[in-house]
Amino acid sequence: MINKAMRAKRRFFLFRRRVTLSALLVLLLGGLYSAEAVKVTFKVRGNGGNMEIFNHQTGDLLSIGNDYPSSAVTLVVTNGDIFGLTAFPASPRLFLNWDLQYGGSMDATNLVQEKSATYTVNGSGSVAPVFGLPQQELVVMSDGNEQSIEVDGVNVTSFPYTNYFDTTTNVAIKAYAKPGYKFWVWGSDASDDPHPQVTNNVADTRIYMAGDETVKAYFKRYFTLAQQHPGGPNSAATYTSHASNDFVGVAVDTTMIVDAGGKKREVCVGWDGGYGQIPASGSQTMVGSGTIQIREDSGLNWLWETQYRVHIEYSGNGEISTGRGKVPEGNGTNIWVTAGDTLALDAQGVDGDIFNSWLDKDNGNQELSKSRQYLLTVTRPRSIAATFAAPEADQDRDGLPDWW
Repeated sequence: MINKAMRAKRRFFLFRRRVTLSALLVLLLGGLYSAEAVKVTFKVRGNGGNMEIFNHQTGDLLSIGNDYPSSAVTLVVTNGDIFGLTAFPASPRLFLNWDLQYGGSMDATNLVQEKSATYTVNGSGSVAPVFGLPQQELVVMSDGNEQSIEVDGVNVTSFPYTNYFDTTTNVAIKAYAKPGYKFWVWGSDASDDPHPQVTNNVADTRIYMAGDETVKAYFKRYFTLAQQHPGGPNSAATYTSHASNDFVGVAVDTTMIVDAGGKKREVCVGWDGGYGQIPASGSQTMVGSGTIQIREDSGLNWLWETQYRVHIEYSGNGEISTGRGKVPEGNGTNIWVTAGDTLALDAQGVDGDIFNSWLDKDNGNQELSKSRQYLLTVTRPRSIAATFAAPEADQDRDGLPDWW
């Protein structure tokens, strides 16, 4: 019994010895594994700045980035090696955080915001400082006459609106006016003087973030001026928008339009249908002194009159009265008569001659009348002549005096 107990105790100690040796072997192998060589890349992206790398094992100090020949370095190191890292952002950029890829760790207290940090190697990987531009506050306001304002692609309908953007960037802003209004200017919250950081004072533009900026959209009330037939009886109506209290010219494009043959013309004789800032009617070719101050929607209808040319001449000794003056000797005269009006003509012989007849020169001198007083209704261009002769004249040789 004693020998059996001693043999069991011996087997137990031998088993424990094997377990201890196995554990030591595992720890030794683990130590060898943890000491294996790995590669770590330290790098600076773009033009963000510089980085210093201090190797605690060797005492070496490396610098990479904008001001150095290289922006990256790869070191063959050992797991557990410790490096001190310092980031130097290039103005106006700021340090934001460290970017770790794959193996390695940093002090939990300075992982994000501290530009000086301690890095412990734990496998191959890379480390880079992240630089960024500082953010500035943009406040967008409106005078209340907007439909909406788009800020960096976001449609905004409640003001003031605040957002943050990188310094030195250009932020897109676009103003939409509510009905009856138009965008006027990008100003400040205090006045409608043009904002110095706005690229162009148009509704769709950009604002430069030189610092914290406040911009306000100003709009103007716009009214419509409607003019019917401003360029002649057959011309299309025009509708123009004008800002409140602007002085706007109101006159026909031309007061007279003459046809190619010179025998028909259209003449503006005033307007009717006036409303808003325009009187109901008028007989001029412009309203007032030619301008009105817009304070409401306004309009009018220009009136045009068709006139035909009537050419009058005579032969012999006589005088012709038209009610608009006497017809001169020689080539006669041209009179413009409103379509449909009647021209009263009166012929009177002088120096012994007597009136003979009125002739239609457009139709081969066809006789129109032998009465010296003649009413000519004008519905087309006309050319007529009066003839005077001595009492005994018989130009048609019918044996009777011409006046007969």
